[in-house]
Formats: sequence, C-alpha cells, structure tokens
Amino acid sequence: MKSVIVDDQEMFLGSMNLDLRSTKLNSELGVIVDSQELVQQINRFIEATRWYTLRLSSAGEVQWVEKVGDQAERAYPAPPETSVWRRTLLRLLAPLVTEDNL
Repeated sequence: MKSVIVDDQEMFLGSMNLDLRSTKLNSELGVIVDSQELVQQINRFIEATRWYTLRLSSAGEVQWVEKVGDQAERAYPAPPETSVWRRTLLRLLAPLVTEDNL
C-alpha cells in the first residue's frame, strides 16, 4: 500500500503508483481521505513499524530515512535494501522508458 499524508489532515491511500502511466494504464485504486483522526491513527501505525520516509537533504538530494529508537534517525543516500548492481541496472534501463510511460 502507498500512503501520502499532507498537513496531518489529508491522506492518499491505495495500491496505485502516483505517476501518469499508472493513471492511464493500470486498473488500480486509490482514495483521498480528509480526516485528521484517521491520519493520526495511520501515523501511529507507521511509527510502530519499520518504514522508510523520504526527505530532501540540505543539498537537495533525496534521502531514505529510517527511525532508530525514539528520537534517532538513519539517513541513506540510496534506497536501502538494494544492491549496487540493482541501482546500476535501473540507471542503465531508465533512458529506455519513454516519457509518456512516466
């Protein structure tokens, strides 16, 4: 499941990827919920499990962030649990994906 939380008030939940290709070609589903109470419940669930969140570093680069303990965080410059080989393969194949499939 994918989830996006906006301003602790609204969220998107679903199996759909958030890109144009998924909107046009896939028959997956997503819902937008406007409920502060439900957002708080989902936030508690996320905090209780192992998840990675994304953020931009001060240099403007994407970081994958894992919570370690109550206050500490560990930031990764590349997707965790992926190999150098997998990331290299994706970089090589990326130019072959046409723009209308993004």
